[in-house]
Amino acid sequence: MNISKMYNDAVHDTIHGWRSAPRRPRFGLFWVWTLAIMAAHGLTPNPAAATCRSPVLDRLGTHTVSTGETLTEIADRYGISIFTLTGFNASIRSATDATPPVGSTLVIPPYNGVRVTTESGDTWRDLADRYNVRADTLFELNGCGDAVPATVFIPGVTRSPITPPARPTPEASDPDPDAIINTYPLTAPTEPIARYGWVLFPGLDRVTFHSGVDLVAAVGDTVRAAGAGTIAFVGDRDPYGTLIVINHAGGRQTRYAHLASTTVTLGQRVTAGETIGTVGQTGQPDVAIAHLHFELRYSSDLGWVADDPQPFLNAILGLPRSPIEPGA
Repeated sequence: MNISKMYNDAVHDTIHGWRSAPRRPRFGLFWVWTLAIMAAHGLTPNPAAATCRSPVLDRLGTHTVSTGETLTEIADRYGISIFTLTGFNASIRSATDATPPVGSTLVIPPYNGVRVTTESGDTWRDLADRYNVRADTLFELNGCGDAVPATVFIPGVTRSPITPPARPTPEASDPDPDAIINTYPLTAPTEPIARYGWVLFPGLDRVTFHSGVDLVAAVGDTVRAAGAGTIAFVGDRDPYGTLIVINHAGGRQTRYAHLASTTVTLGQRVTAGETIGTVGQTGQPDVAIAHLHFELRYSSDLGWVADDPQPFLNAILGLPRSPIEPGA
């Protein structure tokens, strides 16, 4: 048994969610127990597991065709469209519902989308505009690297322009997101020094994607839960430093990074406004001024996708929501 791999998988599934239940991730006692047991063995999970997954193009699977299988059956089995399946397999692109050769090996991506070759000098913003893709989704599905690789994965279903993956359709039974995230994460409102979206940070010669907001605060200031939920992760992870992740109802998640200290434990239930830690400067902050890095994410079939927290913070303070669009 590879205990270290089990630990890393548990950490990743806890923070990123389950593909099989994208709208309501199953964070049960099994994973709490697994994490506790692994921690007792003194194991250290892979830091990348808690921050950003490896690029989709590094996670391609394969399928060996059996007798009688059709392309539609194979696509349905893996939860992808036939257009995605044929797009990743040049040998069957002319087929619609034909039976591929028995024994042949097909490439299976984890999500619907297409593999494209980038142009020299392309930036993530260029690709987001070109393919009409949510910038945060594009950035994270391709490994969160500042440099754009020669080949990238563009999420979607058919040909370009690709339809961006939508947020899960709300159901009548779903709680109001504003009712879930209802408390400012610091004890007093403060000015964001870095907003969500594409940002040029001091000292960098390039624009990079920022997955949350940085709220100015003093080291030692109290950090509060933005809503009721369950502690899904607490510990050190680069580049977040000391990090707390809270899973909320309605497929929402909040993250609190660069903390100096924490006052909660894995699996603990917390209430909105409850103290969970203090502001610090751990990890690799984007700016030198002490601050709380605060993220809001929602569960989708692509995992936990970053969303702009500023409209929710504005609503809490009784201000206009004024959403900040990626790339603005």
